[in-house]
Amino acid sequence: MASPAALNALLDKTSDWDKDERYMATNDLIQELQKDAQLDAAMERRVCAAVLRQLDDKSTDVQSIAVKCLGVLLKKVREAQVGEISDKLCSLILDGTDELRDVYSIGLKTLLRDVPRASGEAVAGRLAARLVGGVRDDAKAESRVEALENLTDLLKRFGAAVAKDHGAVLDAALQRLDDPKNVVRKRAAHCLAALALTCSEPHLEKLTTTLLRRVDAAGRDASKARTPVAAIGTVARGVGQRLGTHLDRLVPALVAPLGDADDAESNDPERNELRETCLHGLEELVRRCPAEAEAHVDALLETALAFAAFDPNYSYGDEDEEMDADDEEEDEEYEDDYGDEDDDDDTSWKVRRAAVRVCGAVAEAKPRSSLVDLATALVGRFKEREENVRVDVVETLTKLVKTMAQTDALAALAPQACRACKKPISGKVGDNLKTKSACFGLLRELCVSAPPGALGEEDVRLVAEASGRGLAEKSQSLKLEGAKLLRSALARGEEAKCIVDDAVPRAIDAVKAEWYKLIEEGLRLCVAVAELVRPIDADMAEGEGMDVASKLLEAARPRLVAGAVDLEIRERAIECVGDVTARFADVMDSELLKGAVSDLVEQLDREATRCSALRALAVIANSPRSSATATLVLEKGGLGTLSSFLEHHARPLQQATLEALGALLRTLPPKSKLKAGDVACTLTNASTLAKDSDLHLAHLATKSIAAAVSQCTLDKKAKTACENDVLPAALTLAASPLLQGAPLDGLADVFEAIALKGGGGALGFDALLSALPDAARVAKEEDPVRGSRQARKNVAVVIARLCAAADASTLKKAVANLVNQVGDENKLLAVTALGELGRRCDLSKLGAISTLTACLGAGDVGDADEAKTAAAAALGSCVAGAPHELDGLLDALDEDPCPREYLLLIALREVVAHAPSDRIKSVALRLVQRLLTAVQGNQEAVADSAAECAGALAAIAPEAVAQHFLDPLLNASDVKHKASAAACAKAATSAKLATDASVAAALVDRLEPLLKLLDDEDLDCKKKSLGLVHAAAHNRLSLLEAHSGFVESRLATLAALKIEHVVDLGPFKHKVDDGLPLRKAALAALATLVDRKAIQDTAGCVDVVAGALADKNADVQAQAHQLLVKLCALDAASVLAKADAICEPLDKAVHKKIKEGTAKDDRAWDLVRSALRAVLAVKELPGGCPRADALLEKARAKDKLAAELAALAK
Repeated sequence: MASPAALNALLDKTSDWDKDERYMATNDLIQELQKDAQLDAAMERRVCAAVLRQLDDKSTDVQSIAVKCLGVLLKKVREAQVGEISDKLCSLILDGTDELRDVYSIGLKTLLRDVPRASGEAVAGRLAARLVGGVRDDAKAESRVEALENLTDLLKRFGAAVAKDHGAVLDAALQRLDDPKNVVRKRAAHCLAALALTCSEPHLEKLTTTLLRRVDAAGRDASKARTPVAAIGTVARGVGQRLGTHLDRLVPALVAPLGDADDAESNDPERNELRETCLHGLEELVRRCPAEAEAHVDALLETALAFAAFDPNYSYGDEDEEMDADDEEEDEEYEDDYGDEDDDDDTSWKVRRAAVRVCGAVAEAKPRSSLVDLATALVGRFKEREENVRVDVVETLTKLVKTMAQTDALAALAPQACRACKKPISGKVGDNLKTKSACFGLLRELCVSAPPGALGEEDVRLVAEASGRGLAEKSQSLKLEGAKLLRSALARGEEAKCIVDDAVPRAIDAVKAEWYKLIEEGLRLCVAVAELVRPIDADMAEGEGMDVASKLLEAARPRLVAGAVDLEIRERAIECVGDVTARFADVMDSELLKGAVSDLVEQLDREATRCSALRALAVIANSPRSSATATLVLEKGGLGTLSSFLEHHARPLQQATLEALGALLRTLPPKSKLKAGDVACTLTNASTLAKDSDLHLAHLATKSIAAAVSQCTLDKKAKTACENDVLPAALTLAASPLLQGAPLDGLADVFEAIALKGGGGALGFDALLSALPDAARVAKEEDPVRGSRQARKNVAVVIARLCAAADASTLKKAVANLVNQVGDENKLLAVTALGELGRRCDLSKLGAISTLTACLGAGDVGDADEAKTAAAAALGSCVAGAPHELDGLLDALDEDPCPREYLLLIALREVVAHAPSDRIKSVALRLVQRLLTAVQGNQEAVADSAAECAGALAAIAPEAVAQHFLDPLLNASDVKHKASAAACAKAATSAKLATDASVAAALVDRLEPLLKLLDDEDLDCKKKSLGLVHAAAHNRLSLLEAHSGFVESRLATLAALKIEHVVDLGPFKHKVDDGLPLRKAALAALATLVDRKAIQDTAGCVDVVAGALADKNADVQAQAHQLLVKLCALDAASVLAKADAICEPLDKAVHKKIKEGTAKDDRAWDLVRSALRAVLAVKELPGGCPRADALLEKARAKDKLAAELAALAK
């Protein structure tokens, strides 16, 4: 920290006669202030006075450094000093010398930008009134300009803090719209836009009404109308979402001054400037208020298309006929028509460009089904002679094509659009580069978005010709665009096979280019050519494709081995060599194949390219065309070398190594003999990654271990590694409650491979079957959490896989052992294992089914409910594996009374889910009738289980379930029965075996009464109907298409449902909200609809989110944050239109007080981070959101929030 003496010395030097001394002293003062210097009141005043004095310095360098020092100083001094500085600067701006006014203004702008918000709000209150006075001053135009600029900056950052001055600001800024100087009028319009961000509705109404009145009064007088129209456009650009309620007045007011597009006499610069301004205003209104603008879009589109062709000084003639002329004539026309831009006085092109942009804004507000006419009209405007306008036309059409992706309308439009691009692209090399680039972008989007079959051979050849012209350009960027276009064309598949002969030499030429980006794209092109010529599963005659493969490899391999090439190029070359080799290995010359593999193996020696080379080797090994290359790779690289990479700590390298090892080992010939110790090294290194801390790596590690054990000959070292390294890691992983899915399957593969190849002892079946329960028991003793149901199921799955792979005698012995354990401390594990094994093998003759049936009635088993439920599920799995036992299960269900009905229904559900479908169909009617009886009983748990079982059955026998289960329930008077029907329908839409056709046929005519349960007063009915909506949205979206409006409106209602009541608990009272689960479920369903892009009323969904953001429940808020982020990506305009309603609750969530060190501390900060993500998403919306910017600035003023934002940015 600087001493007072040092600061005094620096302050003295700021008055030195030498300007360099003054400059250096101020620079050193900045350095000192940026340290942890603490200034007393006297020193603050001295420093502030010195810096302000330097703003008057004769040296501009000193003035500049003083302004910089001011920004640092403001964060150090007290509020009183900040106020004095602001007053001084404001006085100098309003009353100081003209020569230094801009310096003072920069200083005040710096103050408004950098001052801490806490003191800044007080300073803003002092400045606002004085700046308003400066705006009203008629004496000096320069001071009015600076006052307006600073007032605009003040309103943007501290607008809410000076609400008492909003009226004065509004009057002063409106007054300056009549100022004789144009610069003052523009600054006044910007000031009004900044004011509109935070002003009240009455003030906004006054602003809008005043501007509209001025537009009406001006009529067709362009000079008078231009200023209020420009002000409307500026306000709309800044805060258009707030003008939605005024749109019915604003749109006609902006359309009227446009006049008639056919009136050639009105083509004067002043009138055209007014038209351009009006069109810009309309564009902003449509973009910012899409919902409110919907009623005007048809009329606006008609007007915009008319003015998009407004070119009174030029006659286009019969352009459409000329497009069919031969190429030479077209080139000449292109030069004549597109080069006629010499009329510098003609400003009509600005009107046309503004009109095209209105078309783009209107397109975003219209449904894509109604965009065909607009797209066709834009294709007709490709004849535009002004390049700036022409580029906007092409880019707007590109956006439309993207919006119309995969539709029949685009299929009809695509050939026309392709032909329209031919003329602009066919111009002279070096001319109209922007237009050519835009056309390349359009053609690329057509290749991506057009449905299959939309582009004929002529169209594809036209695209290929366009790419060739691009590659022939001198501009490197256009060469790159041409290469990208060719790659997009090749991705069309069968449609593009006609251009393969042209694509191969162009791809090779691109690879041989000098610019690194073009080389990379050329290598991608080689991959695209290989994909088209030889799909991975296609057969080829001997020698066929060899020529293409050799040419591609001949071009790519030099880029792979060259030591001086960029890393990006080398990585792309590795990918190319790997892909081409994977596709053509079976038809390639042996020397060429060995050379390509050797090149890739050599890249393993370089740390920078190691991961890329491993991925390429994995691609080759996984290819069905390269079955013989695994041995070649391992011979050249060595299994031990590859496995040694697992010792590195870089996760990407570990992942790439495991993927390559797994693929290579799986394709090795059985009993392959490799270098001594390599297999053991591989097993040891891979086992270190078989941990539940990273399940993806664990999955890859287990697959590699299983492949190594299965495919390689296990020597003594390898068996020792299995026993000492692999087995302990596998047993620990087996008892993990986190294990499921693919990692669990990989682990089971490991145990199965070890049992089959281990050779007995500790690696034999008996030892493994004994070790697994022991591992589960030890894990439960060490950590009760690890002994959970999921951990038990994992061990059971492994046991079942082991038993299923054993011979008949071992299986019989293992089942007997499990049956005996049903009565001891391992009962739950034994029961679960029997169920998993019974699903894979017929255990009916081994006593498993009778034992499990007896468990259902056992009353002396500890933990009875869980044990009986597990036994019921296991019984169902065993019956599924022995379907002839199904009749016995049904007979037990038909008993009257049936005390075990609930448990037997659990078993039946497992049978329906896993038994052969033919067996289930044979008894479908009996099943349905029994399930209907269960639902109609008085036990809720039984009814729910029966409904879920019926839903699973619907995947196999949809008509039987629909007619004999759903229909009787829907016709019943008891609403509970209808709720059970909804639960059944939910299960049916979620069933894995169901097809869209089968479920749709069963549910489509019965869906409406099920959805109407959303309106039922019974909360359980609402909940089950919500479950149906969510499941249908996720799995069978087509079911909801006819009911989308009803569903969305009910979801909006339920998302705001609150049913609060107070429960008296004696010593205290507790408030309970029964609507909370329904709010969560409704938001989850809406989120799924948004994910599937199936939401119809996006604006209404944004309203729902705005309400949910203010919910008191943290879980609901978190859901709303996530849904808001998704909506920002789906419909930016609708979100911006509700920015005020969204940002207010987000502000409260971000700045909620959190008690540090409490148990709920972490969860509270999770909610803050969730809110910050939502704010960042709103901030990044196209066009920006000032409210979100202000919210983030306020957050960054707090260290903790600033740190969170920095972490999120990473």
